[in-house]
Amino acid sequence: MVGVQEDRRRRASARERALVAVLAEGTSFRPVRQLHGALRRRGLTISLSTVYRRLAVLLQDGQVDLVYGANGKLGTGCIGRAGASTI
Repeated sequence: MVGVQEDRRRRASARERALVAVLAEGTSFRPVRQLHGALRRRGLTISLSTVYRRLAVLLQDGQVDLVYGANGKLGTGCIGRAGASTI
């Protein structure tokens, strides 16, 4: 409808909240496979591709940072930002 402001807030899924909790445990680089393993050890049934998708959403929301290696290539992990647990 014209003139109606769209509410762009979204609800975080249980998987996303669990991922944010794992990220909040540290401030250093965490490879995605390591994040995936930590989630699985917590009893969460989640695929590696879902972890990548959830990280992409968190990146878009500004809650995680990507890490580039010394060679300039994008790493396959991320660093959670302070305050990322606001989901």
